[in-house]
Amino acid sequence: MKSNNTIFNKLPTLIYIVTVFIFISAFSGCSQSKNEPEIQKQSHESTQEAEKIPDDLKKLEYSIESIFKILNGPASKNVQENMQNDSSESASQKTGMQTQKNHQTGTQNQSIQQSSSQNQEKNSDNQTSGEKEESKQEGLQQNQVQDIWSEVNFTITNMHYQWNGYLPVAAKKGASKKQVDDFSNALNYLTVTSTGKNKLETFLSANSLYSLIPDFARLYRTENSPEIKRIRYYVRNIILNSEVPNWEQALNDTNNLKSTWAIYKNTIPEEQHENADRLDYSIYEIEKAVNNKNVQLIEIKGKVCMTNIDDLEKSLEESQQNKSSIDK
Repeated sequence: MKSNNTIFNKLPTLIYIVTVFIFISAFSGCSQSKNEPEIQKQSHESTQEAEKIPDDLKKLEYSIESIFKILNGPASKNVQENMQNDSSESASQKTGMQTQKNHQTGTQNQSIQQSSSQNQEKNSDNQTSGEKEESKQEGLQQNQVQDIWSEVNFTITNMHYQWNGYLPVAAKKGASKKQVDDFSNALNYLTVTSTGKNKLETFLSANSLYSLIPDFARLYRTENSPEIKRIRYYVRNIILNSEVPNWEQALNDTNNLKSTWAIYKNTIPEEQHENADRLDYSIYEIEKAVNNKNVQLIEIKGKVCMTNIDDLEKSLEESQQNKSSIDK
């Protein structure tokens, strides 16, 4: 009986302790539930915050496109326009190229003068005017070819410096060892291939290097998907492999183009559907040309595809720039 009375006397104290504990727990729970949405919101905003592709990576892409432009290949006009508006380093690169061109022009003028001097000597030997003109044209053509490949080699050499500058940035961003090695090996292969001065082989090597650009671009949370660049790679590879000809690879690239485009077009905003539809039809057209193994048609349809890719990419970029300016 005494024991029961003791418990009874302590009961108010126990009730008070339990009540306080429940109150503290409830308050803590409310506070936590109140803070959690804010934390989740901040986390969501940070993960959704858009990033820009670094200039170092852009310059590598521009340099690859320069090779196609210099050699009169299937180059992206959109990327070339961006390159013209690029930073001071790009301007410096062009200045360097111009200096080299001036030097080559001087060499070329010397060659022309020498050719003229030789022609005068030949003229004294009663050489016909037709033979003199033919000799002069051959000399000019050789100098032009040398000038073009000198510019290609200059561009590729500069790419090694660009890659060295971007490499630490890519590693810090989380690029895998395989990504880094693949790009480095592809750049080395392009360097070696270009020494053979074979346009088609150089184009294939340059496009193989370009295929790795989208993978690095995907390291960044960009507003627009970089897969548009992979679509450009497949179209260009179809054009080039049809010229070899390597129909097995061209067909494989066509299938990859279709599957990549099928996924990518679902991400395109409604206001861009007109550009997307044009590209969609042009992809259908180049597929038919590949199935018919018609090289001439593939070249034409490929150029149409490249133009439509440029138009869509440029329109998406302009739309995003307008949106960013409004948000500011």
